[in-house]
Amino acid sequence: MPDWQLEKFSTLKTLRGHFAEFCKQFPHKFQHSVQSEDSTGDYLSHVQRCRECFATRNSQDCAYVFHCSNLRECRDITVFGTGAGCNWCHECHEIGQGCENVCFSDQVWMSCSDIFYSKLCTQNCTNLFGCCGLRHKKNCIFNKSYTVEEYEKLRTKIVQHMKETGEWGEFFPISDSPFAYNETLAQEYFPLSREEVLERGWTWRENPPQSPLEKGGSPPDTISAVDDSILDQVLACEDCGKNFKIQKQELGFLRTANLPPPQRCSDCRHFQRMALRNPRQLFDRTCDNCSTPFQTTFAPDRPEQVFCEKCYLDAVN
Repeated sequence: MPDWQLEKFSTLKTLRGHFAEFCKQFPHKFQHSVQSEDSTGDYLSHVQRCRECFATRNSQDCAYVFHCSNLRECRDITVFGTGAGCNWCHECHEIGQGCENVCFSDQVWMSCSDIFYSKLCTQNCTNLFGCCGLRHKKNCIFNKSYTVEEYEKLRTKIVQHMKETGEWGEFFPISDSPFAYNETLAQEYFPLSREEVLERGWTWRENPPQSPLEKGGSPPDTISAVDDSILDQVLACEDCGKNFKIQKQELGFLRTANLPPPQRCSDCRHFQRMALRNPRQLFDRTCDNCSTPFQTTFAPDRPEQVFCEKCYLDAVN
């Protein structure tokens, strides 16, 4: 086996580029999926009739679902599901474990039903509106209990007002978030520039003041050339210039694995890994072998060969 010199950062950087070019020689399946039937999206497993779903498994008749499992007839759901899953939910985050008819809510779990605009309500709650942190409760509005008749009457009045103001039917507004757009996972899957974010009226976190590398330049190319003094150094990312430090435990792992010290901050390293995955966006494209049309996360201007499932299987078998 040749001496690849994998302990050198410069070698790894060069080999990553060579590997990316090497992969372009081979066809890619238009969709990363296993037993996906009549569904669009990517990273799908055992799904049927799902539209624009990503990282979704064991689900049927859903649309716009990300990172979920065991869902039935759900729309606009991000994260969760679990073994018991959920049914007939809409515009929610972290909904699951046997929930039904939960809308515009966040973190509602464990056999809850008919929940609207609520958060962190669990364990067999039903008929809640605008509630937070309840368990085993029913017919509540803003955490106050009502009779069934009172609940229905007041809920109808609130919904009518929200329809008049244009608030009904949407998840909690982004203006309520304590985080800037580029501090959230949204920036990973739907990246926007600072200008695009500010144009929408959202917030953007500016990077802290940057300082140059300390005298002596970048970290050494190999971990064997690094001594413990690097733990006291403030480094600067070679991509974005942001400061970062190497932690003691991190240095120990790099030495054990004989890996080179990082030249980039943790954020840039993370985005570099994320860039290896296709975006959460579908493009109309045709098979490069038989011209069958499909929707895929491979943009038309990308250089890879993209095949329909039949042509891909024929090529790899």
